[in-house]
Amino acid sequence: MPDRISISVGVSNFGPFRDFSVDVKPLTVFVGRNSTGKSMVMYLLWTLLRTLPAASVWLARVAGRCGREMLERAVESLRRGIAPPGEMMHILRSLVEEFPDAWADSISDAVRKVFGVSKIGDLANNPELPITIRIRGKKGSITIAISDEKREGRWESFQEDVFSEVSVESPGSMVLTLGYRGVFRKEIFVMDVNTLLTHLAGLCGVILSDAIGLIGNLRAAFLMVDGRAGLIRTLLKPYPEIAVTIGKTIPFADTLFIESMYALIRSHRDGKVDLSYPAVMSFLNEIGVKEITVEEEAYAPRVYIRTWTGHKMPLERAPSGMREILAILFALFSKDAPAVLLVEEPEAHLHPRALLYLARVIAVSVNRFGKNVILSTHSDVLVAEVNNLIAVSSKPEKMSKLGYSKDEVLDPGAVAAYLIKPEETTASVVELKTTETGFDESIFEEVARELMERRAEALE
Repeated sequence: MPDRISISVGVSNFGPFRDFSVDVKPLTVFVGRNSTGKSMVMYLLWTLLRTLPAASVWLARVAGRCGREMLERAVESLRRGIAPPGEMMHILRSLVEEFPDAWADSISDAVRKVFGVSKIGDLANNPELPITIRIRGKKGSITIAISDEKREGRWESFQEDVFSEVSVESPGSMVLTLGYRGVFRKEIFVMDVNTLLTHLAGLCGVILSDAIGLIGNLRAAFLMVDGRAGLIRTLLKPYPEIAVTIGKTIPFADTLFIESMYALIRSHRDGKVDLSYPAVMSFLNEIGVKEITVEEEAYAPRVYIRTWTGHKMPLERAPSGMREILAILFALFSKDAPAVLLVEEPEAHLHPRALLYLARVIAVSVNRFGKNVILSTHSDVLVAEVNNLIAVSSKPEKMSKLGYSKDEVLDPGAVAAYLIKPEETTASVVELKTTETGFDESIFEEVARELMERRAEALE
């Protein structure tokens, strides 16, 4: 089962936001009117989840802090199968201490690439001030400040029991004992100082990312960008090199989406996508999908859909609703897909009744597959059904009467919801507290009430 993320993110001076904070839970929902900043928040979270420290910057800082002589002594001791007395812990502490600055460097580059800007100031609410990002997890918290002039990071807190002991069992074999995860074993065949630092940095990068609540992997999160149906129709071809060539002219996130689709298709081909859950099968039936197959063509596997009419067609020529949703389903139920799925407007091109099943499908993925789903939506139907799944979670008799299974309901503690709304020239992120009955839906209720009042007046 994929790892659960446990992360609190605070951001200042970013886009339309002066300051906001969010806690990411197994299901995190963002709602709000158009052009308020939902996509900016989603893209920033995706950037943080998939970005590791710049290795060259990190290792150079650690080498400068420790000194060549100490590093060479540590290498020689490891070659002989002797634990360097105190030196290895000093190297590890140096990796810890330099982690925030190295991470700030890579985040700065990643933000430019993801948002397609040449200057960080173009993304700042006040270009004269840095964008500040605060990350808090169970074992530590970090503050990152990035601008066009500086890239700085610092630990606000860090629990030292992340690394509690270092030992060497045999020449080249080092064992780290982690105070909160038991014994972590890593074979290291030490050739020189660079080999030692590279191995330790790779290990520490994952451990430290986990300590502050992140996954620490470039494939830790898939972003299902908006306009999926169009991208699949245009770029998802049996000749990947065509997509790659065209992809050089489209945004970075869109290019990675297509690359992710190829990975998901291969996962389905290899039998690692399980769409056999009743909620998934009901959803597929609702949108007219009778069969999904993957066939080898040219240089890449290709998805074929058989519709309710019996007609078989490649996914890129399938109806828009199918093109929109198949990528999401593959990611939700792939055994080797990332632990986190960020979805922009999953309701796109779907009939309201299909959305009732989609909410249940998401719940099954969260509960059975351990996936973490972050989504933005304009759909009152999807939000209402998510709240229904929360409301019946503590009422077994109602659950059964309404036709829900245990896998299809949501624990209120596993759901976070936020309203992003405009306030004069800025936007704010307001937590919609999740209770045993769900979270506030009034942003949609206001529109429904207005519609009904107009209908009543029109029929007078």
